Amino acid sequence: MEPVFSTAHIAPMQRLQQWRKGSEQVFKSQDLNCKADDCAQFEGEMHHHQAWDIDAIRICASSHHIANKERAAGREVFLVLFQKSGTCKTVQDGVVSQLSPGDFVVFESNRRFSLEFPGPMEQMILRLPKRYVKETTLLPARRVTGIAIPGTTAESQIAWHFMGSFFKALPALTEDGLRNSVRSFVDVLATSILCHLKAEVPLQTSHKALQLLRVRHTIETHLTDPDLGPESLARRHGTSRRHLERLFAGEGTTISSAIWQRRLEKCYADLENAPLTGRTVTEIAHYWGFSSSAHFSRSFKQRYDLCPTALIAQSTRH
Repeated sequence: MEPVFSTAHIAPMQRLQQWRKGSEQVFKSQDLNCKADDCAQFEGEMHHHQAWDIDAIRICASSHHIANKERAAGREVFLVLFQKSGTCKTVQDGVVSQLSPGDFVVFESNRRFSLEFPGPMEQMILRLPKRYVKETTLLPARRVTGIAIPGTTAESQIAWHFMGSFFKALPALTEDGLRNSVRSFVDVLATSILCHLKAEVPLQTSHKALQLLRVRHTIETHLTDPDLGPESLARRHGTSRRHLERLFAGEGTTISSAIWQRRLEKCYADLENAPLTGRTVTEIAHYWGFSSSAHFSRSFKQRYDLCPTALIAQSTRH
């Protein structure tokens, strides 16, 4: 990526002001504060590549601090920040985290946040429309924004390598390839986050949000099990079905709906790739836990207003 903004040719006392304007574009916020201990010595560079509705940004800068004071208006986007070098103190929704190289955090751009870089830093940032996260994962974003995910786990290392490869490949991706890659990437991020939270949360906890995250993680890792359902989840988590149903009711859904929605999303992704893999509709449906092809076809058409074979034909033409 070529740099789209650099302080190299800006008068020292104007650098921070110009950096603030550039940061407002990155974070989609018009109310940013930007500070540095020594404005005259501040240096920074931004690299930006946009492909359709996805933005990849790489930022290198010296010590500084940015924050938005109020809830920002405008398009809601998610920001995935990967710390490549240096450290960063992050705050959102009262959650204070410390990023070291290899760690990442997810932010919602239109809610209050602050980022503090005590020394030279480099970050890779992926900016995603909110619908990508809503459509492709069971992860409830409000529960996890602002939480630093350490880069020491195997799942986080996969996310890190995926991020690096995605940045390199982005300029060459087709629109369909881009959207498929983003879906896969969000799945990898969700897995990393859920695995981290599962490890951090005791087996029995009174915190409903964290209980829900544990159940969602079980759903995500057992979608291919045809016996996955409310009763099996209740047994696995040592609680009652009624209690689990109350947790999901608070999210505006049911356990069964959440499971079948996620299975349909997995099937959709596999059907798009069927021209390359050679897998049939029946094979894909059965793999993801549908015991009846007829039930799968009806559910798929109801959800996407498109039958499975039509999606394969459409993907073949592309």
